[in-house]
Amino acid sequence: MTTTENITGLINDLIEKNYDANKGYLKAAEKVTSSNLAMYFRDNAANRLKFAEELKAELHKYADHDKIKDSGSATGSLHRAWMDLKSAFSSDNDEEILEECIRGDKASLEEYEESLEKYSELPSRFRTLIQEQITNVRTTLNRIKSLEDFA
Repeated sequence: MTTTENITGLINDLIEKNYDANKGYLKAAEKVTSSNLAMYFRDNAANRLKFAEELKAELHKYADHDKIKDSGSATGSLHRAWMDLKSAFSSDNDEEILEECIRGDKASLEEYEESLEKYSELPSRFRTLIQEQITNVRTTLNRIKSLEDFA
């Protein structure tokens, strides 16, 4: 595989995972009983959609448009983490939903960090964007952990 193909694959994976996270947060917003939590989850869903769109816009400048993802995945470790969120919904327990969101965000953070470590040849425009998104996910994770204390 060429460097371009590797980088395109990596960015596509991050795009898919952000679409998956968007769907997970929207589902969480539907299931929580707290209106404040629902609003928080909707904001995070919008943020993850923005992440996907930012990555997609940069990838359009970099690679063949036919190879760019437009939706979430049916597989992948982050997707499975978000699918676990669905099991928490059966009880409609806000604390359990928060815990699943924390697990999903931790998985997301790990994938982002691994992408920077794994691809030293990553162009600076992607590296900068990924670092910004890592900072945002860390902030979200810290915020959501503090919300868990109040659930």
